[in-house]
Amino acid sequence: MLAAEGAVIPAAEAIRSYFSLLPFAYSIRGPIGDVCARIHRHLKQSLWMKYPISEHLITIFDGPDLDQWIPLYDPSEIIGGVEVYPLIAGVRLLHINTWQYWRGMHPPFFPTLHLLMKGGSVTHNAEGWFYEGTGHRVFEGHDWRIGSLERTHDNEYELTGQYVLVDPDWLNSYLEQSGLRLAHALRVSVMQRNREYEDPKEFHNCRLLNLGSVVT
Repeated sequence: MLAAEGAVIPAAEAIRSYFSLLPFAYSIRGPIGDVCARIHRHLKQSLWMKYPISEHLITIFDGPDLDQWIPLYDPSEIIGGVEVYPLIAGVRLLHINTWQYWRGMHPPFFPTLHLLMKGGSVTHNAEGWFYEGTGHRVFEGHDWRIGSLERTHDNEYELTGQYVLVDPDWLNSYLEQSGLRLAHALRVSVMQRNREYEDPKEFHNCRLLNLGSVVT
């Protein structure tokens, strides 16, 4: 599993929690400060946008070609001594899906330009969305939900999310060729409300996983 985000099934009515695990390739360019929140925010803001006059405005993954996709992110950015290369980006459209609004809460993850291959194509079915290249599937995106989610609830995390599975050889090939390493930014959010009539208090914690400190 390369990436995941979503709500955690609550064990108590008074506490809700949510996590976001985002991957990135990196190299160290200098001293590392307290940069986790900044790195996670940068990764979360990485997006794909379908060209407004694309022939397929409604369904994101109709058709195999990506020539109508616009990357709305920088190839890399130095954040507090860490040069960050986003590996996934959310796909956004200009419309709102009113039938399955909960999917709009999580723009579907898709590989960034760093991982795309010549001749690669995108497909989808009832189970998820996929990126294929060299005759086999290298990326799988899936989302999930619990319950009907017919309405939103104030001061709660909706019980929905998504995750990504990838071919490790495909990912490692990019890392080796570029001389980069893999790390993750994990952000956990907790919402606690002691009394039903009170506004909840929200807490956040961020950790960088597998981030080395050797200058590369």
